[in-house]
Amino acid sequence: MFNRLGSLFTEASLWIWKTMQLNVIWFMHILLGGVVLGFFPATTALFATTRRWLKGGLEEPIYDGYHRYYKAHFWKTNAIGWIYTSIGVFLALDLYLVTQLKGIVVLFSTAIILFLSILYVFFIFICFPVLRPF
Repeated sequence: MFNRLGSLFTEASLWIWKTMQLNVIWFMHILLGGVVLGFFPATTALFATTRRWLKGGLEEPIYDGYHRYYKAHFWKTNAIGWIYTSIGVFLALDLYLVTQLKGIVVLFSTAIILFLSILYVFFIFICFPVLRPF
């Protein structure tokens, strides 16, 4: 019983440690890209690394695979991210002007939906390479 409990604790500790490392690498790559250009590729590389882990690639070094994906898709993810962000800003501004601050709840809920949908776009970018526009 104690052997099983110990292996469960060891496995959980390993996942927590890898997640902490990945978060630090993600933050460093955001700063590496100059914040404005670093956010989208760093987040996409974060999702790609997590997906690699879930598919059984836990033995590969975290930084090497992360940085390789970051560099390979830097401009593609920036293009997708900034196009999507500019469309979202346009729609939010349009909604703001239409409602004239009567529906602040509508504006807030639209922002949440836009944020969640951008995460979905990057998951699609990672999981289905055939659908990449660039």
